[in-house]
Amino acid sequence: AHAVTMHGVLALHVVAWLLGRAGWPERRRVRVVWLAVAGYALLAGVVVAESFAGVSPLQAPAAATTLAIAGGLAIGAAG
Repeated sequence: AHAVTMHGVLALHVVAWLLGRAGWPERRRVRVVWLAVAGYALLAGVVVAESFAGVSPLQAPAAATTLAIAGGLAIGAAG
């Protein structure tokens, strides 16, 4: 959980920094950053829940894995 929650938050800064150079209108950039925030919150929530439950991320139920992948894809789509 530490790696995702503490180090992963840096991805949001990188997304915002990259979008600042994209030349898009501010409203669009803010929407994309919110997409990254939502994806990060989903991913971090799943990882923390797995950690509290004592479930290895490699042996997580399919639903948790699907949610984690969806969060990661949202971050990737935003970046």
